[in-house]
Amino acid sequence: MPIKFIAASAVAVVIAAVITIAILFTGKSGIESAVADFENRKYEKAIIKLNRLIPLSDYETSERIYYYRARAVNKLADELDDDFEDKLKQASAGLEETPGFKKAESKIKNTLKKINDKTGGDLELIYDRPRSYITTAGRFHDEFIAKYKGSSLIEDLDYEQLAKIEKTQESAKPLRSIAQFYNKYPNTPYIAGLVKMIFSQLQKDPRPASGLSDTMLNILVSYGRRYPTSPEINLIYTCTGDGVNIRNSPGVNAQRVGSIPQDAVLLQLEKSMDASQIGDVRDYWYRVADLNGQKGWIFGKFMKPFDLSKYKIEEAAEKWTLDEDFLSWSDSNTPENWRQVNEDTKSAISFMNYGKLRIAAINSKQGESAGIFARYNASRAFTIIVRARYTGGDGYSVFIYSLGSEVFRLSLQNELVDICGRSIPMHTGDWHDYKLSSDDGKTASLMVDGEIISGRIPAVKDDAFTTRGLYALYSNQEEESKGEIEYIKAK
Repeated sequence: MPIKFIAASAVAVVIAAVITIAILFTGKSGIESAVADFENRKYEKAIIKLNRLIPLSDYETSERIYYYRARAVNKLADELDDDFEDKLKQASAGLEETPGFKKAESKIKNTLKKINDKTGGDLELIYDRPRSYITTAGRFHDEFIAKYKGSSLIEDLDYEQLAKIEKTQESAKPLRSIAQFYNKYPNTPYIAGLVKMIFSQLQKDPRPASGLSDTMLNILVSYGRRYPTSPEINLIYTCTGDGVNIRNSPGVNAQRVGSIPQDAVLLQLEKSMDASQIGDVRDYWYRVADLNGQKGWIFGKFMKPFDLSKYKIEEAAEKWTLDEDFLSWSDSNTPENWRQVNEDTKSAISFMNYGKLRIAAINSKQGESAGIFARYNASRAFTIIVRARYTGGDGYSVFIYSLGSEVFRLSLQNELVDICGRSIPMHTGDWHDYKLSSDDGKTASLMVDGEIISGRIPAVKDDAFTTRGLYALYSNQEEESKGEIEYIKAK
């Protein structure tokens, strides 16, 4: 057989092998195989597959890869934590001089090193009382957040981290972490889980949770309004008396351990087996905790069911995954963290200073397309707020929110707002706040300066914007465009 033919055949075999590997580890089949391993609790195997997928995947596929990798290492830590339950007790802080400490510590550390070497993970042993625990240093979590800052999946990962803290630590830290999570995600779908964690922590934590009572109350009220018939709501009361004694056990002769002010919110932790007669009242004793962590037994006469109508949730500062006020620019034509849609027409984008404000503007000629783009994880539930105005020409797209195959587009023309092809008369030369929001990515509603202008606006197909993200100050070749934006926010 000719040498050239053999060489060509070898090259063909190598190419075929590369293609086979690419098919195996990229695209839907590759990631679905790794996700299947994750769902079947084969976390170590899933991480190894996901690591192989990273260099061969596009941006959007990589989001799922980084996400599942972060979840898999968390689940793996939980699994190992359960498997080493006894050894983690032996290797607890304060037991360093006991015979079993070094043996247990060595067994745990050797196992973690082997797994970390294979997966590239950062599992570690944390010494604590009454038992140590296994967790991650957060590398995969941090890498996901750094790469996908606007991802709607970050909340899921943060909740898993919170659940780990709640499970493994016994101090005021879990309650503080619960409060921090709620303040970051005030509309979280995990509100029921937060309430269960609060009950659990107040049940076992002997230390007061000072300074958290306002946030704890907001969590309970928010939960009660969403789930008014839930079992936990029936375990929440308020104190009807002022300075009511709480005791270390049920009964008037038990030691007094504190007092409860009138209208304090109380969470029931236990209920006495039998009712007691005190004066002309027969009722049970309840072991309760107030929202500062104070615990003790109180007679039922001084408790009444929690009345949600009396409470107003304190407004939490809104958290935006993209909050752009155009104060920082990479160069005179490109805002920081944005990129040009067309580098050849980047001069069409500029900024102007108005006092402390920096206004981004477009001034493009007919026959050229221009605009800026932010790689933003476009989820189907979203809110976008932009302050903008039309200043001349045929009009421009204030923003285009791309879900990949469909978009929501808000454009300003002379005396006209266009939202996904729906025209609304308006004096667009004035500054207005435009707010577009959707729960499902299928239809959205538009508010202007706080008033509903149009509802049930359907997304539209547009093959020119298949890359998921947020386009702003956009002009196509058919338009001469002039317009300005003061800020744009998205979540």
